[in-house]
Amino acid sequence: MRDIGAEVRAIALERVPTLLKYADPDYARAAAAQAVKAGLTTAVPERVNKAQPPDVRILRHDPDGLRKLACAVAYENQPRDWSTLEAEIAGWSDDERIALIRRALDPLSPHDPMPRAFEHLNYLIEITIDYGAWRDIQRHRIGTQTAQEVTPDCGYTVPSLIGQLGLNDEFAALIERSASVYDALRERCPAEAVYALMLAFRKRSLFAWNLREAVHFVKLRASAKGHAAYRQVARDVWRQILQVQPWLAAVVSPLSGEWAATE
Repeated sequence: MRDIGAEVRAIALERVPTLLKYADPDYARAAAAQAVKAGLTTAVPERVNKAQPPDVRILRHDPDGLRKLACAVAYENQPRDWSTLEAEIAGWSDDERIALIRRALDPLSPHDPMPRAFEHLNYLIEITIDYGAWRDIQRHRIGTQTAQEVTPDCGYTVPSLIGQLGLNDEFAALIERSASVYDALRERCPAEAVYALMLAFRKRSLFAWNLREAVHFVKLRASAKGHAAYRQVARDVWRQILQVQPWLAAVVSPLSGEWAATE
C-alpha cells in the first residue's frame, strides 16, 4: 500500500504539484499519539474472552432539551435575541413547546431532511461494536468521532449465520488463533499487529452527534436493508435517546417496521 501511494504521489506531483504540496506522511500525528500514550498510567484492561452484543451508552445530553429545541426552531422565524426568546418559552408548557416543534416537521415528506435547527441538540454516545459493522457506522461524518484502536480486549461478535450453521465452536477457535497472532506481534510490531485480528473483534468509539444527524443515522441504519449488527446499534441509539428525552417520541419517529413495534 505504501509503494502504491508513493507511486501515485510521484505521478501526481508531475501533473498537479500545487495540490500535493503538503502531502507528506503525517508523522506528527503518530508522534503525538505516542506522546499521549507515554503520559498515561492506566492499567491494561482485562480481556473479555467471549462473545458480546453491541453496546450503546449516552454519556452526555442536553438536560433542558425540549426548551432548547423549541427556542432553536423559533429563533430564525422571529426578530428577538436568544435570551429574550428563551425567557418567553420558559413559561410555556411542554405541550406548547412540542406543538411548536411539530409545526416545523409536519409539512416534511419522509425523504425531506430535518431543519437545521435540530442540530442544536447534542449527544455524546459511546458505541462498542465489531470492527466490520463499525466501518459502516463511521461513514457518518457529520458528527465528531474519536475511535480507539481495535484489540481483542473488548470481546467479539458472533454473526447469527455462524450459529445457524452450527459453527460456533469453529468460529471461537479461529477467534482465539487470531488473538494469539495479535499477541505475538504486538510487542515487536504494534502498528501492524492489528491486521491479524478478525473483523468480529469489537472496538469502542465516541460519537458526538446532534439530533438531526442521530435521526438520520437511525432512519438509515435501522432499515431492513441494513446489517443486523448496526441495525441493533441504531435501534439502541434511539432507545437510549428516548430514555433521557422521552418527549422526543411525540416529535419524531425514525424507527419503522418491527423496530418501531418494540418501542
